[in-house]
Amino acid sequence: MKNHVVRLMTNDFAFRLIVLSTTQLAKDGARAQGVSGEHAMLLGEIMTGVVLVRETMAPNYRVQLILRDGSRGSVVADSYPDGLVRGLVQAEEGVEVGFGPDSTLQVMRLLPRGDFNQGLVAASDQSRISGALNVYMASSEQVTSVIDVACVLDDDGAPALAGGYIIQLLPECTEEALAMLTARLEHMPSAQELFEQAGGDPIAVSDVLLEHFPYTVLEETEVHHGCTCSEVRIVSALTTLGRDEIAEMIESGEVLDIHCDYCGTDYRVGSEQLKPLLDRQ
Repeated sequence: MKNHVVRLMTNDFAFRLIVLSTTQLAKDGARAQGVSGEHAMLLGEIMTGVVLVRETMAPNYRVQLILRDGSRGSVVADSYPDGLVRGLVQAEEGVEVGFGPDSTLQVMRLLPRGDFNQGLVAASDQSRISGALNVYMASSEQVTSVIDVACVLDDDGAPALAGGYIIQLLPECTEEALAMLTARLEHMPSAQELFEQAGGDPIAVSDVLLEHFPYTVLEETEVHHGCTCSEVRIVSALTTLGRDEIAEMIESGEVLDIHCDYCGTDYRVGSEQLKPLLDRQ
C-alpha cells in the first residue's frame, strides 16, 4: 500500500488542497516502535501531520513535530524532503502519553542556514493533533487553513487506516467562493469518516472536500517510513568524545552497543571503527 501525497488547486485559484493517504506509514511506524492502542493512534496522527506541515510550509526542508504530555513523555515525528518519515514514542513502560493539562505541540522547521524556526501551541484531548495544528497555522504562520488528520485502529489496536488533509485559502479567493467552502466545511464529516468512506483514496477524499469546485491535480508523490541512522553516522557522532577517552576504549577492546530508538536497529562499534576517529581529533 502506497503512502500517497496529492497536491491540488481549484481552477479558480481560490484554494489549495493537499491530501495524504498514510495507512502504511502508520502501520510501519507503530511496528517499529512496538506500540498499539492510543500510542499507535497518536503516532499515526502526528506522522500524518508532520508530512502535511512540511508539504505546505517547507517542502525542501526537514520538519519535526513533538507532542509533549507534561512530564509523562512525548511523541515525535520527522519528515524529510526525500519523503522519509520516522516517528518515536518516548514514555516509561506502563505510562500512556496523551493529552493532559500541560500538553503542547512543538513545530520545528529547518531553515536554509541550518537554524530552526519553532512554534509552540497547546494540545487538548478534544481537538488532538488536528486542533493543535490549526491553532499553529493561524497563530504562527498566519495562513488561513483547515487541517484534519486521523488514524483508525483495528480490533487489535494496530493502525488500520490513516490519512489527512489541509485546505488553504489563496489570495485570489473571492468572498463568494470562501462563503461556499465555509458553509460546506461546517457540515463536513471528520477526516476519519472521509477516509473510511473513500477507502483511503486521496482523490475520492478530494472530490468530497471540493465538491462544486473544479480542480486540477498538480502533483502526486509518495512518502515512506524509514530512519536516518547508519553505522557511519553512529561512529561520526562519537567524535564528540575526547581523544583520551577514545584511545582508552580502543586499548581496552571495549565494544559499544548502540540502539536506535527510531527504527530499533542495534549497532556494535569496536576498536576497528574507533581507530580512525583519533585522526580527526
